[in-house]
Amino acid sequence: MRISGCSNMTTLYTPQNTRKNSPTFPKEKLYAETNAKNAKMDIYEQIAQDYDIRNATHKELCTISRKLYDEGEISLFEHGLLTIKLELPEYKNYSYFLTKADRNGKRDWIAEYEARLAENTRIGNTKGQIYDRKLIDVLKLLQR
Repeated sequence: MRISGCSNMTTLYTPQNTRKNSPTFPKEKLYAETNAKNAKMDIYEQIAQDYDIRNATHKELCTISRKLYDEGEISLFEHGLLTIKLELPEYKNYSYFLTKADRNGKRDWIAEYEARLAENTRIGNTKGQIYDRKLIDVLKLLQR
């Protein structure tokens, strides 16, 4: 769901001049040019070149999420869902994440959100399922 954004289309208008003493213009013309073939795919391609969504740290995921939010590809709420990292020091064995990270802190974020979708389906959290599916779809666009 795209909340806001701007088009990369430039429109130039040349008005028809009706004054007798000034140069005459042909009929009013409309020129439209696009600067990019598909700007939406360009942001995903740019991010995929810099980051591997299947092997990224939480910090890298936060950077990816911020870029997607800045481009209007995800909402602020979805940005929050991607970047939250709940830590409870009183519970030593608690982990907010459902999948394991490697020793460098990198994990497969698509697998993480697929695990969250499965958990939300199991407990009947339909709103969680909707957001998880949306985030999975967005993250899959970032695969190399």
